[in-house]
Amino acid sequence: MAFKDVAARYLAALMGYFNAKTGKTSTVLVATSGDTGGAIAHGFGDVAGTKVVVLYPKGRVSQLQQEQLRRVANNVHTLEVDGDFDACQALVKQALADRACGARLV
Repeated sequence: MAFKDVAARYLAALMGYFNAKTGKTSTVLVATSGDTGGAIAHGFGDVAGTKVVVLYPKGRVSQLQQEQLRRVANNVHTLEVDGDFDACQALVKQALADRACGARLV
């Protein structure tokens, strides 16, 4: 377990705890070029009160990384993006800046 795995599990536990107290659900939106997305997906997998959407570049992650992203839990959704990591990151930034999108995710 690398630092990102530990950090993702810690953050997921905190968010799950506070979401349980407030009755809210949080959506985590992530762009990845491989390993970090897998750490987030597995850290948040099956954590109550959380949804995860991971965007990764088509054809630019290894087969193992794809499997680590795709086969996690029902609350983790992956999207393969035509483009590179920067394209994935741009989509995440666009979604976070879009108020209407943010309102639907809350």
